Amino acid sequence: MLLFFLGLLLLNPLLRMYRENKLPPVTVILADNSRSIKLGSNPDSLKAFSEGILRLKEKLEKEGSQVFIETLNGNLNKGQAIEFGNGTSDLESSLRRIKDEFENQNLAQVILASDGIVNQGSDLQDFYLPFKVHTIRLGNTSPVKDLKISDIRHNKIAYLGNSFPVSLGIKGTGLKNQQVTAKLYEGDQLIETKTVALSGSGMARAEFTVKPNSKGMKEFRVDIGQEDGEITLENNKRNFFIEVVSEKQKVLLLASCPHPDLKAIRNALSQMEQIELVSAIAGIDNIKPDNYNLVILHQLPDKLGSFSAQVSEFLKKGKNSLWVISTPFTDFNRLRLESASWLNIQGGNGQEEEAGNRFDQNFQGFLYEDKWKQTLSELPPVKSPGASFSWKGSSETILNQMIGRIATPTPLLSIQSGENAKRAIFWGDGIWLWRLNEFGKNENTEAVDNLIIKTCQLLLSAGKKKQLMVSSISDEYSESETVAFRVETFNQLMEPVYDKKVSIQIGKTGSSGKEFSMLTAPGNPLLRTQTLTTGAYHFSASSIVDGRTITDEGDFIVRAYDLEARDLEANHALLKSLSEKSGGISTGVSGMLSLANAGNLPPALIEFTDWNENLLSQFWLLMLLLTLLSTEWLLRKMNGIL
Repeated sequence: MLLFFLGLLLLNPLLRMYRENKLPPVTVILADNSRSIKLGSNPDSLKAFSEGILRLKEKLEKEGSQVFIETLNGNLNKGQAIEFGNGTSDLESSLRRIKDEFENQNLAQVILASDGIVNQGSDLQDFYLPFKVHTIRLGNTSPVKDLKISDIRHNKIAYLGNSFPVSLGIKGTGLKNQQVTAKLYEGDQLIETKTVALSGSGMARAEFTVKPNSKGMKEFRVDIGQEDGEITLENNKRNFFIEVVSEKQKVLLLASCPHPDLKAIRNALSQMEQIELVSAIAGIDNIKPDNYNLVILHQLPDKLGSFSAQVSEFLKKGKNSLWVISTPFTDFNRLRLESASWLNIQGGNGQEEEAGNRFDQNFQGFLYEDKWKQTLSELPPVKSPGASFSWKGSSETILNQMIGRIATPTPLLSIQSGENAKRAIFWGDGIWLWRLNEFGKNENTEAVDNLIIKTCQLLLSAGKKKQLMVSSISDEYSESETVAFRVETFNQLMEPVYDKKVSIQIGKTGSSGKEFSMLTAPGNPLLRTQTLTTGAYHFSASSIVDGRTITDEGDFIVRAYDLEARDLEANHALLKSLSEKSGGISTGVSGMLSLANAGNLPPALIEFTDWNENLLSQFWLLMLLLTLLSTEWLLRKMNGIL
């Protein structure tokens, strides 16, 4: 037997092993914890739901299901009560998160408890659901007595000395043909009062006229009073902000000939209320003499000598901020000659080539969302000129020029900060095609428009550099966003210096606030602070460089986006449709325990796992061989003694 097993082991046989694993059905209870449920529901109904959800969990577990309770914010810890305080209702993102989290498990059903109000994301009509969705209907579908501000229409920017309108939309639910008094305040000062009557449909609009008398960020408040018996008073007041500036900044768009890029640029810049855009095309328009803050040269200089004298002045003197958009039709010999003090150009007679783009991750001149970067990378290539360029002096790359998957030494879009002005270069033809393709894919042009707008904003911020440069990454934040600053320190030669402590004091306009500090470091110019409550804020920064105290300051605003208080009428039709589409059941709070019936749960999944193991790795075989050897020795010993 011993020799037989030893001979067998020389063949190195394998054992096929099997393991059986049972995966119980998984149930996820998704509780919509948005504020609209608390504002629009009966307290007794909410109490019954909070108690019933625990009994539902126990009953499901007795039926053999594994149960997880989640809210719109994520997993709910054991013993933690549901707090209905979420500022938005995004059911799609939560269902998508559950779908991804339980992808490799036996996810049988999701029980969604909600009022059906969606104010972010899609309405789920086209969302694919690979599992059953049962719904528990919360909230109140019957009209309740409520007077609310439905919308406010106003300019984001106003100009000193000019009057501007503020249009206030008012909606009354359960209120008709009733007088409403609306008041407009600047800070605590009452500016104007309007009395309007609600129509038969419960709608009204109050029109105000405001004439600012000082510059800066102004906070306004509208108040429409209250009626007896309203379900909530949180939507009867609202704050908004308007920036008052002294004058518009002037932008000149100069082109050699009509081109679809011009319309793309004009459409994007039309969203900037603080600029006055003037366009001029060679052979059609004349340039109006003026002091322009920014000049955009499209395909100029060209070989026809369009606007020759003016283009030469813009390129040589550098008094204006400048954006050069060079295409294969640009006259690179003239461009090389007239921009020789700040730009090197190589070549210019080669053939054009198609170039893709990639946003440079090291660029931090402005905030650009990741989704926009992804959109840009998927847009078709532009036609890049056969020339290449490099800056004389320091510069920053915004978009790298990609030939295939390789980044070329010549950027697609880059910027250079001069002493009195800034310059940017876009090295290609096809901005219009980008905008057209983005709209075809996403039905919006956010990525391309924001690239144009933010590049122009950066160029318009030109000026003599200070030794301390502190600027808010955004002029406007929401209450859920972290306020961040770009911080740079320079010596007297305007060379960057590091390891300097910079202190920033942030407070609401007219009051002291909190202090934050950082040490400047290469490649890390951002200071992230914290989320702030709604209001207009002023910041002042200080540091010590070269033994002197230097300062900088600025303003920004934080807006409250209280979407939950604006609509409190539950949408139970959405919940019923969602259940029907996925094969689930829709019920009220009183019937929620019926969702734990065993018939609603599928059987456990049997998961088989098989694998091969070497026979030599089996401990029992070694023991068998040892036993055979010991037995033979013992028998021989006994036979020898006998």
